Amino acid sequence: MVMTALEEEGLLQPPFSDSSDLLQKQELVDGQTVKAATSVPVGAAPERPSVPDEQDALSRQTPLTGESLSPTSSAAGMENARLRLRLARMKYEAEEKSRLQQIELEIRRCEIEAETKLKLRRMELEYQARGGKRGFGPFMSEGHVSLTESCEKLTPVKILRDTGASQTLILQKVLPFDDLSSTGSSVLLAGVNAVPVSRPLHRIYLRSGLFTGSCEVAVCPSLPVEGVALLLGNDLAGGAVIPPPVVKENIAPGE
Repeated sequence: MVMTALEEEGLLQPPFSDSSDLLQKQELVDGQTVKAATSVPVGAAPERPSVPDEQDALSRQTPLTGESLSPTSSAAGMENARLRLRLARMKYEAEEKSRLQQIELEIRRCEIEAETKLKLRRMELEYQARGGKRGFGPFMSEGHVSLTESCEKLTPVKILRDTGASQTLILQKVLPFDDLSSTGSSVLLAGVNAVPVSRPLHRIYLRSGLFTGSCEVAVCPSLPVEGVALLLGNDLAGGAVIPPPVVKENIAPGE
C-alpha cells in the first residue's frame, strides 16, 4: 500500500516492466548526446584548451626553413660581391702594369746595348778605313791592371774610352781570372746582331788617367776594337772623356 501511494504521488518511479523500457531509456540518452554533438556549427574553431602549457604550444609557430632573405640583407650581399670583384680587378691591373713596366725596361736596356754595339762597330770601321792612324786617337790611353791592389806586378793595358758603354769591359787573356776575383754575378751585353749575351763580372784593380781603384769589369773573350785590352765605360769614367794632359820634362822629336 505504501509503495502504491508513493507512486501515485510521483515520489517513486515505477520499475521497468520489461526490456523494452530499457531500450527506450537508452535511445533517449543517445538522442540527447547526438543533439549535443551536432549543436556545434560546421567549420567552427575547436574550443581552445584551458591548460596554459597547451595554449602556449598552440600559439607558438615554428618558422619555415628556406625563407627568402630580406631586401636589406640581399642588397648587402650584392654590394659585398661588387666590392670583391672591384678589388680583384684592381689587383690584376696592378700586376699587369708592373709586368708591362718590366718588359719595357728590358726592351729599353736591350736597345741601349744594341746602340752601344753599333756605335763601337762604326768606330771600328772608321778606324780601319783610316788605316788605324786616326779616329780613336783622342780616346786612347794607357793604364795598368791587376787582380788586387796589393799585387806588386801590374799589367799594362791599352784603354779605349767608350762614351756609349754603360759597363767597362776587359779582355779575358789580360789577367788570370779565377773564383777569388769573381763576384758571382754576370751582366747582359749586346752581342752580334744585337743579341744579348751574358758575361761574368770580376773585381780588379785599375790605374789610369780617368779612374784609379778597385772596380768590377765584365770579362769578354774578345773586344770589337783590335789592340784594345780594356773598354772604359761610363760606370767608371762617369762624365770624363779623355784623361788630363801629362806634362813631360823631355819631349821627344815628333811628339
